[in-house]
Amino acid sequence: MAFVHRMAVMYSSTVVFLSLLTARLSQNSETGWNWFFVFIPLWVCDLIELTFLIVKMISHCRVGYDPSDMCLSMVNKVWFVFMLGLKISFQVVLCVRLQYARSMAIYWVFIPLWLMLGLSAVRLFPWSSKLR
Repeated sequence: MAFVHRMAVMYSSTVVFLSLLTARLSQNSETGWNWFFVFIPLWVCDLIELTFLIVKMISHCRVGYDPSDMCLSMVNKVWFVFMLGLKISFQVVLCVRLQYARSMAIYWVFIPLWLMLGLSAVRLFPWSSKLR
């Protein structure tokens, strides 16, 4: 899938998510939608990205390298899958908190997000010295 198509899918899923979110949060709305239903457009976009990453990883393993994407090593691809997993786990725990477990402490919800941000900052830190 070309970059333009991926951006179009991401844009449209974001617009649908924001539309569902505003419909769910509106005060005079009679929609009693589940929070998992509201997050479906984001999960579809994440599933598409995960599928592309796994296909690229399989191609990398079968050939020994990925001829379509020479700049990403296998370590980077595994890193992207791990970060996508943390993002999806944050979204799922957030939905569980909003829908079912109101008594759950909010810091339990944000642990995957904090891990994702902290690990990204640590991973990007060595590159900052090479940019100078």
